Amino acid sequence: MFTVKSAYLLLGTVFDPCSVFNAYELSVLNSIWRSPAPSKVLAFSWKLLWNRIPTKDNLARRGITGVGGSLDCVHCLGRVEDAFHLLLFCDFAFQVWSAIFRWLGVIIVTPPNLFTLLDRWQ
Repeated sequence: MFTVKSAYLLLGTVFDPCSVFNAYELSVLNSIWRSPAPSKVLAFSWKLLWNRIPTKDNLARRGITGVGGSLDCVHCLGRVEDAFHLLLFCDFAFQVWSAIFRWLGVIIVTPPNLFTLLDRWQ
């Protein structure tokens, strides 16, 4: 008999997240669901860390965008729009992060990756 649990267990035998992520990254992924944040924030965080948000880079890799279409970030010409760039290193995103941290009265250094960013927010 088919159940969601049976499908989940089957996928668990086919795909091993340990082969993709290191121990630190797995701990961040597992801690997301224990967060008191709203469920849509948790789902977005999960998709972000699995690199499943619809950036130009991801859409092109999946053949969704037109052939020869620009992968450049609309704010930073010459930089590919991927999740890492979009949330950490885009000029526009940097201005938004700076305003948020200035408002909070916090000084922060841009983290090296998205896992560190989410880990520090917790």
